[in-house]
Amino acid sequence: MDKFIEKIGMDKVAHFGVGGLITALFTIVFVMQDMGTLIFNPWRMMLYPFIGTAVTAIVSVVKEVLMDEQPDWYDFYAAMLGSALIFVAVFFGILFYVGTTNIV
Repeated sequence: MDKFIEKIGMDKVAHFGVGGLITALFTIVFVMQDMGTLIFNPWRMMLYPFIGTAVTAIVSVVKEVLMDEQPDWYDFYAAMLGSALIFVAVFFGILFYVGTTNIV
């Protein structure tokens, strides 16, 4: 694992983690706002990571363009990969919810 991190760089790993964190936080906030109606259609929850991904993309572009001397777009791609991981987590969360409550 250390060789893998050395190969891609700790900076990319950090962008991956922070991108996933930002997306997860915004996803949680918007899911909490809509908890009452999600019981009737839990698959609607798959829309909320898009909001978090949009925020992550905006923050990443602003960081690369305005804060860095030389933009490194691989940092942006790493953040977006971290963001994509949240879609997988939400999908499995919905599967577990549907499986335990018999709601389709």
